[in-house]
Amino acid sequence: MTNLTMRKRLTKWHKLKLWFKTLFYNSCMSWSYTMDTMVEPIFYLVDHITAYIGRLLVSLVVFLISLIVVIAHLLGIPIYWETNPVLMIGFLIPVGYWILLNLTFNFAQGVRVSPGLPSNPKLLTSTVTICKKCISPKPCRAHHCSICNRCFLKMDHHCPWLNNCVGHFNHRYFYLTMVYIVIGCVFLILCGVSIAYRQLIQDDDVLPFIYEKLESEYKPSSDSSDNIANSPQQHISISIINSILPFQNVFSYPKDNSEDIYNTKINGKAELLFGIPVSRPMVIAMIYFVALICIGTTIALGVLCVWHGKLISKGETSIEYHINNALRKSQGYKFINPYDLGRRRNWEVFLGLDQHNVSFWKHILFPSTHCPTGNGYEWSHFFKKLPFSSNL
Repeated sequence: MTNLTMRKRLTKWHKLKLWFKTLFYNSCMSWSYTMDTMVEPIFYLVDHITAYIGRLLVSLVVFLISLIVVIAHLLGIPIYWETNPVLMIGFLIPVGYWILLNLTFNFAQGVRVSPGLPSNPKLLTSTVTICKKCISPKPCRAHHCSICNRCFLKMDHHCPWLNNCVGHFNHRYFYLTMVYIVIGCVFLILCGVSIAYRQLIQDDDVLPFIYEKLESEYKPSSDSSDNIANSPQQHISISIINSILPFQNVFSYPKDNSEDIYNTKINGKAELLFGIPVSRPMVIAMIYFVALICIGTTIALGVLCVWHGKLISKGETSIEYHINNALRKSQGYKFINPYDLGRRRNWEVFLGLDQHNVSFWKHILFPSTHCPTGNGYEWSHFFKKLPFSSNL
């Protein structure tokens, strides 16, 4: 091959390369831009799937919470009423319903309350940023949600389990929902350890009056049916439970046939609430189900609560954490978050405890609809050195 032929081929290659760059290349082209373009269809698919399954996830949360509450009533109340009624009435029932009340309220508010839209023209006078996606004024700390396709005030993230964005006006509800779910799961684990140990480790049936433990050699005879079925202790115990619990004839127990009594106790078959047939394998399955859900939820949401608690202590949202972290790495000097007022003050602002007549005991430990500090548009009050509140 001669040098002339090589030159011609190189010239054609350079021309082809120049032609390709002319069509597809510009000064803004980079590998990061190329990768963003390639994964854009994936983000589009995830955003639209999340938008459609949001209601299903909310329904799933409601179903799981309701199912666990029903199981706790079917197993926990009869067992603790038999073993320790004072503990049940004085502690377990009040604490359990307090957790359920706060969990239900904060979850409903997190789903219902909007994080806040930057739609007030009077409060947008100081806005200097325009959203690139919805081409509308964007206040400080506001961000665009690609799932909801709009900007929200002080946006933290989009939560599919709430089917809602978490922002300025519902951030507290989101965090307290996680906290009370974790507290509720730990409460059920602590209360259910003894029940699971008796049923699964000791192989001792835990439901009183239905699964009474019998000696292995015991077999009732035909003339002992009246003594067993009509024993005063059995009738008194069942009548006490039916008078205390908010339903009648909770425990349906055979009275006439001693053979039925024997089969009921040995085979673990009985009728529980509203005539639902319950067997020993069903009790074991309910214990495993509650344990699996509670342990898994405690670990997952416990880690999430700690992480969000650290962000709140620093005065950051989830989006600001990633932005500030990038600025800390890119800048040669130490980056200081302008919205960080110190750990105590950050928690007061987040919980709204620096407002008048708002206290931790009344408005955090119990349901409250008080608004957070500020309007979500202006944050100039953050730079004022306000005294610490005594409400915390």
